[in-house]
Amino acid sequence: MTNKRRDCNLTKRIVELDGLRGIAVLLILYYHYAPSLLCRLDQAHPGEWPVLKYIWYSHRLTWSAVDLFFVLSGFLIVGILIDMKDSKFYFKTFYIRRICRIFPLYYLMVLLYIIIPLLDLQWTQGLFEGRTPLYGYLSFTQNFFLDISFISLWMGVTWSLAVEEQFYILIPLLVKFVSRKKLLLIFGCAICMAPIFRFTLEWYAAYILPFARSDSILMGGCIAIAIRNVRLREILIVNYRFIVFLFLFFLLGAAIWPTSHLSFGRPLIHLWLGILYSLFIVVIILNRSSNLSLVLKHNLLVWFGFRSFAIYLFHPPTRHIVYNGLVAIIPLTSAHYIDWLTPVVSLIIVLILSELSFRYYEKRFLLFGKSFKY
Repeated sequence: MTNKRRDCNLTKRIVELDGLRGIAVLLILYYHYAPSLLCRLDQAHPGEWPVLKYIWYSHRLTWSAVDLFFVLSGFLIVGILIDMKDSKFYFKTFYIRRICRIFPLYYLMVLLYIIIPLLDLQWTQGLFEGRTPLYGYLSFTQNFFLDISFISLWMGVTWSLAVEEQFYILIPLLVKFVSRKKLLLIFGCAICMAPIFRFTLEWYAAYILPFARSDSILMGGCIAIAIRNVRLREILIVNYRFIVFLFLFFLLGAAIWPTSHLSFGRPLIHLWLGILYSLFIVVIILNRSSNLSLVLKHNLLVWFGFRSFAIYLFHPPTRHIVYNGLVAIIPLTSAHYIDWLTPVVSLIIVLILSELSFRYYEKRFLLFGKSFKY
């Protein structure tokens, strides 16, 4: 049997995954923007709105959207590399496209990180504090500066980009020169080792170091390999209902996970979440005519998905700046409005900036990257 008969090529864009990326960035916005609103509501109506405790409960796992981003990245990147493995422009095209996707906006943020503190603006105070050296941000190695106090709020979320960039160095080499069977074995070993690394590391290091977070990314890679093999794909299709059951089981497990063992960096929680989100992708891919597929293809979710990179980078500093600005202009007698206004105003600004960034800045580089063909 030839490779063409044995493999399934999935080079066509899967719109549902753009919608899934939109859900991931919405969860992150909810995680960072909702607490001040929820606290203010709870203070304004103590005990009057029982539904608030359930909303608070739903908030506790929204930080796991980063795990969803990792699984998605692993699935998409490994999938692209497998599909284009035989191209003579394999490395060149992959890296140029990745550079065009990540570097323009990321290094714009780094440039602003250098320039804005020189202006000594009051509303940016506390935004650039941190002991990570500039070369850490320039080289995507900021996640190796282990203490949380080492990373500034302006660049705080970029640790996850660093993890992905570090995997982008290794994964193309493995896909190019290692057979798929051995690739699955290597990925499987790394997935099993990740919880062990997390167990031996302090919580923050366990959350941001690449070898401690390899399970989510490489689970996505394993799904990409399996879904492209006709035999494995048929097994997944035949067992689709069981996969849906497993997804619901892991979703329920995440919902009732003991709060004392739920914080990020714990040995098992990221393994559980990686399996959960990997199953979710399999459920989506295998049945693209379901109601779930229609929801994920909704224009609003796809809009958030396309702008998720900018939203992810912009939302923490924007909230800080808006909060400082409101503190400066709102009198003390009305200070209680700040907790209401900060997330609302921040969200509006972030969405506007993200749209402008995507339409007039990022898109130009993306189109240039796409001009390089495999």
